[in-house]
Amino acid sequence: MCRREVARVLLLTLTAALIAPAIALADPIYIVVYDPEDEVITEECVIVVDNRTAEMYNSTHAIVDANSTVLVRIYVRNVLVYSFSAGSGKLYRVKVKVGKLILKLPKNVKAYVTILASGETIEVDSFESDVVEIENVPYGLIKVRVVGAITDERVLNYQGGVIEVEERAYVKWGEFLPWLGW
Repeated sequence: MCRREVARVLLLTLTAALIAPAIALADPIYIVVYDPEDEVITEECVIVVDNRTAEMYNSTHAIVDANSTVLVRIYVRNVLVYSFSAGSGKLYRVKVKVGKLILKLPKNVKAYVTILASGETIEVDSFESDVVEIENVPYGLIKVRVVGAITDERVLNYQGGVIEVEERAYVKWGEFLPWLGW
């Protein structure tokens, strides 16, 4: 080999070494999302990775291709429930703060549960059963409005568990005092 050929081969080798990292395929990031009871809820989440939505790889894992560290944000019912930095080529198991909201309602009423962080309202009723379950409610402030013979509305800090709505009636005495002549 002459010097020109050696120089040409060396130049091609260096060029290939410099270009190879730039054209290398991205390593996938796998993400599995769990609720506090260790049930997989990945399919019920929206996973955003650097302004791209992750795709479902199978029924439990989301996947996204990345060349470097990326910001991952997990949303449930349009509420940001978790965010973290993820490196490429890894599997992340994430537990988020959502729960199964159990409402114990009086018979034959409608209830409206509003997640205040997103504004989403979920309508349920107790026409068939006085116990109603709502899956994957993010922890935080919710408004429960019950409509029956009397309408009642409360804002609660939901951290999982059961909310019991009691049936009660009350009289606003201030409205009746003029009729009584007082």
